[in-house]
Amino acid sequence: MPIFTGSFAATKRGKQVGPVVALRELGAILPVSIGVHSAFPQSAFVPGLALIDTGASHTAICVDTARDTLRLRPQSAGQRIVTGAGAFKVDVYACRILVPALAYERDVDEVYGLPLKDSQLLVLVGRDILEEWHVVYNGAQGSVTVCT
Repeated sequence: MPIFTGSFAATKRGKQVGPVVALRELGAILPVSIGVHSAFPQSAFVPGLALIDTGASHTAICVDTARDTLRLRPQSAGQRIVTGAGAFKVDVYACRILVPALAYERDVDEVYGLPLKDSQLLVLVGRDILEEWHVVYNGAQGSVTVCT
């Protein structure tokens, strides 16, 4: 069973902060790559960062990367989702998600396309994937451990 443990570091207002503050500010992130669903002709994977989002029922990917870099076509358009920030209409894509640190690779038939580019995130990992993982959020130590 592969295990990933991340301890975090960040800069806040020009000062280096410890792992507890960094985890609180950044959230639980890990390196991922996304690519074309295996049912379609393959292309290269795009690397980036994923945020573990226990509040999201479905996984989401950066719509700009999906559309412009991977050239994914929406599986359905204008699906209504509700978030803490309000209701939105989003396109739904199929893709392949790779988490190298966990030796995890999976086709995901429904991921939401969200405007994540400004957040510097590629993926929000929702409960549809988290249901397969064991996640320990250790706020007191400033670390996150994930295993599959």
